Amino acid sequence: MYPGPNIEQNHLVFAVDPASGRGNPCSDLVNLYNNSDSYSPSFNGGASYSGAVSNEGFVTLEFTGNGENVTYGTDNGSRSQSDITIVGWCKQGSTSGPHQTVFCTSLNYQYGLKLMSYYHGQWAAWVGNAGSSAYLVGSGHTIAGDSDFYCLACTRNGGDGVVKLYENGLYKTQASTGILNDLGEAGDTCYGADYHSSGYHYDGNLGQVWVWDKILSAEQIKAVFDATQSRYFRSFI
Repeated sequence: MYPGPNIEQNHLVFAVDPASGRGNPCSDLVNLYNNSDSYSPSFNGGASYSGAVSNEGFVTLEFTGNGENVTYGTDNGSRSQSDITIVGWCKQGSTSGPHQTVFCTSLNYQYGLKLMSYYHGQWAAWVGNAGSSAYLVGSGHTIAGDSDFYCLACTRNGGDGVVKLYENGLYKTQASTGILNDLGEAGDTCYGADYHSSGYHYDGNLGQVWVWDKILSAEQIKAVFDATQSRYFRSFI
């Protein structure tokens, strides 16, 4: 189903849903919906949805931390946005590495926006200032290794530089980053990797991810969580 049951469609610019049945489990559904059916993501480091990245009934994808990631090049709707929202489901495994990223608009260091399930303990959002500097907004909550799925979300306002974090549909925290206007991008958009280093690869499960080129309200983010949590229900019982 595109883009998912009761998911905000207005300004949706990128979406991955392992259970969609369209393309392969890592296809950008927005791209497919716009009739670009020849488009295909790139599986890297031995990643494939039938091999190193295993398909758990087309519900989530399991990454083993052995170098897998999935990239989408440099020409997709998540790039170079001013206002942006990223929402993603993940189960972060225990890791000895310092960084784990659910989704990033750009892999390169100090570029783009990264929704990180692990940054030296806490989950976080990382905003790059076009290669010159970066700002981390930490949640203060470690989700690694507790066997639960979490719906993580971040919004970024290009006008004032404020980044807000939401966990399982509820507001968590916010910070003013001082990074304004359109995001500078360099390196591929990526699902399941680190924000800049080839040495840190995702270890855990990833599910649905959505990106909007607008700031979703708290109510809209809660609606996404409410509409999709049943897929990950075993984590909430």
